[in-house]
Parts: sequence; structure tokens; C-alpha cells
Amino acid sequence: MELPESHPLIRAKRRAGRIKRYLKRKWWERNIGKQYRAWLLQSGQQPVGTVDNHMPITVIVPVFNPPVTFLDECLASVTRQTARNWQLVVSDDGSTEPQFSSSFGTSKNGTRTTIASSSSSERMVESPLPRIVPWSTCTPNTSAGWITTTN
Repeated sequence: MELPESHPLIRAKRRAGRIKRYLKRKWWERNIGKQYRAWLLQSGQQPVGTVDNHMPITVIVPVFNPPVTFLDECLASVTRQTARNWQLVVSDDGSTEPQFSSSFGTSKNGTRTTIASSSSSERMVESPLPRIVPWSTCTPNTSAGWITTTN
């Protein structure tokens, strides 16, 4: 004989199952949280450029007339990573602002930073949003195993 859903025994079993799942989830989150905090603490103590990643990484930053402060902050964020084997490509979609080129000219990243640009006449649609310059323009000298973009 099957008991109806409204029977107290069925309701108690369902409530016990919910409590069990809740406790399991909280236990899991607590343990993972401890591991994550330990990892953050450990990674925060490592100096910039000390982790030797075997697979090269290319970070592409698409821009069009970016505010200089935001661009500097973005570039600094990439350069402060602990990984060693990376390249930064700034994909300029025909920026017309002179501050952009002067800001990028003061970059201290040396050969790991490249600027890939298209002229304003090559812009497909006049839009304030950047489009990524074709991959062939962004990565001519890149042998990266991983390529990512920022927004």
C-alpha cells in the first residue's frame, strides 16, 4: 500500500532528505572554501612572474578609444600575474584618441606586449564598441597554446 504525499511519514522523510542535502552542501562549501582561501593566501605571497607555466598564454585586449585610466589598469592587471610565459596583445580597432597611443607607449612590458591595430577606414561598422581585429593580425608571432580575451 502506497502512502499519500500528505501522510506525516512521507512528509518527515522528505524533510529529512532536504536537511541531509543541506548539511552535505554546507559541509562541501566549507571544505572547498577553506581550500580556496588557503590557495588565495599562498598565491598572494608569490612574487610577480615566479610561476613557470609550460603552456604559453596570449591575452588579447580589444579596444577602441579607451579611457586611459581603465586601459592602464587593465594592462597592469595582466602584467601583475604570477605566470611567466605570457604575451599581451592590445587589439586596437582604429582608435582616434592620441592619449591611447601615448599611454601605450609608456608600457614597461617590453617584447611581451604587442599592439595590433586597424585603421579607422577598416572599421566594419561605426560603433563605440570594439571588435576584435582579425586573429591573423593579432597573433602573427604568437605560438601560444592558450588565447583569451578581456572585455
